[in-house]
Amino acid sequence: MHRAFFALVVLLLAPGVLAQDSAPHKGSLLLEGSVGYASLGGTLYATLAQDRYGVWEVTPEVKYFVTPHIALGALIQFNRVSYDDRASTEALTIGPTASYYFDRVGGRTLPFVSGGIAFSTMEYVFPHIGNPDIAQPTVSGSGFSGHLSGGVAYAMTNAVLLAGTVLYERFWYTLDNEAGDLSANKLGVRLGIAYSL
Repeated sequence: MHRAFFALVVLLLAPGVLAQDSAPHKGSLLLEGSVGYASLGGTLYATLAQDRYGVWEVTPEVKYFVTPHIALGALIQFNRVSYDDRASTEALTIGPTASYYFDRVGGRTLPFVSGGIAFSTMEYVFPHIGNPDIAQPTVSGSGFSGHLSGGVAYAMTNAVLLAGTVLYERFWYTLDNEAGDLSANKLGVRLGIAYSL
């Protein structure tokens, strides 16, 4: 098992070690996975008990470099918060992103900024009251969101990058059946690893 894992690591790192050009470059594809912690707030998440809730996130991301500095990507994220009274909030967000990578600092460090506008849907499940066999009422809505982030990527090899990111996101929802409006916001940090193809 350990030999198979070691062989996989070597296969992933070898193209970066052998590559002659530095990543990222025009035409390269960046596959990234990150783990982060975020604080969710706003009228969508606020309850009588508290205003904000903390969540752990696992975030996949794909970026394609149209120039050596500019990458276009896709944002797909899902957030779920469960409350003590069996109520819950779910939000799904999908949309395009654009990132700008500055020139390398010291040969290995790549500062970057990213932004995007996405479509988002949400559903709130009300607290369970009375007979547990009766379905809990829900309210749903849809809207859009804006996303801003910035960070630093460190090139371990020409193809493997470690990235730290600070992010802010804002969401606006219109509830179905003209039931009103809700908003949400997210502050978070992420640490990820990316592989350039």
